[in-house]
Amino acid sequence: MAQAKINQLKSGEADNKFLRSMSMADRSGRLLETLDELEQRVEALREAAASMEQEKETLLELIQSVQNSQDMRNISDGEREELNLTANRLIGRTLTVAVSVQTIRSAQQE
Repeated sequence: MAQAKINQLKSGEADNKFLRSMSMADRSGRLLETLDELEQRVEALREAAASMEQEKETLLELIQSVQNSQDMRNISDGEREELNLTANRLIGRTLTVAVSVQTIRSAQQE
């Protein structure tokens, strides 16, 4: 019977619950690694959102710049009205984009 058990261990057929079990330190380490990876992704998300926020402001400034440009003054009233309608539509669509990055502070940090 002991020989059968040894043969099972050698062939990998045995129920190796104790051999496969992971220590608390290993589990904790794996969880910490996962959280570290997630923290990096959260930081990348925050950076992308801040970049999008800046892009929104840049677009609004550029559209308003086009509206106030000298070229707009040197075209016919009909063309200017049509271009202003398009610019206002673009401003409206840009303003519908809501991006927000907030920094949460603890009572000690404030």
